[in-house]
Amino acid sequence: MVWAVGLLALLSLTPLRAMAATVCSVPTPISVSLGTTSSPAAFKAGTPTYVATPTSFSCPSGNVLSILSTSYLKATITAPVGGLKMTSGSGDTIDYTVAAKSSGTPAFVSGTPLFLINGAGLDLLGLISGAVAVPVYVKPANTNIVPPGDYSGTFTIKWEWYFCSLLGIGTACIGTVESDSKTATVTVTMKLVAKPPTISIASATTWDPLSSTTNPKAIPGGKKRTTVTVTNTDTVPLDATGLAIVLATPANAAISLTGDGANSNPFVLTEGLPASTLTFSYVSPGNTGDNVEFSTDSQVHWDAVPTAGTLASEKLVTHVRLKPQGSMAAGSSFKLSVAYQVY
Repeated sequence: MVWAVGLLALLSLTPLRAMAATVCSVPTPISVSLGTTSSPAAFKAGTPTYVATPTSFSCPSGNVLSILSTSYLKATITAPVGGLKMTSGSGDTIDYTVAAKSSGTPAFVSGTPLFLINGAGLDLLGLISGAVAVPVYVKPANTNIVPPGDYSGTFTIKWEWYFCSLLGIGTACIGTVESDSKTATVTVTMKLVAKPPTISIASATTWDPLSSTTNPKAIPGGKKRTTVTVTNTDTVPLDATGLAIVLATPANAAISLTGDGANSNPFVLTEGLPASTLTFSYVSPGNTGDNVEFSTDSQVHWDAVPTAGTLASEKLVTHVRLKPQGSMAAGSSFKLSVAYQVY
């Protein structure tokens, strides 16, 4: 009873709403990366997890010691027009969700306040009586296969708070009332890269000066063809325009710009199934508009112009670079072959 009287006397002598400079903070802007995924198909088939942003709301130790019946900490996110989406440079989008916990529950709804503290009855994250550092959690939605690209989006989060830093009884605060509202901008990024194609190389003798094309042998004067098979194992198309296939000239062989004895074309593109929209052309060694380049100095320069049919000139070629154009269909393959002569 004496304690109650003393407490009442203390309350009568102590300002109930002592206000101080705001010590809690809301850093802005902040950013969170959802990482890099190596295949659009892997992204769709996978199970993304929530990623924490850097601290979005923080208070030093001791500033949320006591909760009044009127205390609260709430956050409201606002999505841009179109919703919570990351957009690539080509305009493709990936949806994402924002939650208060890494479990994904409760999730934020744009424009609707979410209370983390609400009086003495709700302390959603266990924030009372300690230092407060509150992130939010972001997860991409992988319901569709989307093209590779760098994706980015933003949303804002408004933090509003009111609580007592010493002792709260009902609506009375003995100490300092910490109250304010601040808004942060959050940038969400994600990188989705194409799954690399698989490449295999095979070589076969096609002609020799003794038996022609019948069981030819790799003897001096003979010819052979090296074939590179490129396969797109992903479930989305692959842009082959940036693909460069570089072949080193085999030992004891030279590029054969007159063909392989069975085929006069030194470079051959063969489409697989399903069909793609690839193109490939070879006009002549010095043509800068076709898709073949030559190097005579182990790839330092790619401006060599060998003379077709002249072994001494063709022997100088150390590497050939093939640059197909177009797009590979999902699950498709193609073959590019190069003719060589044995010496």
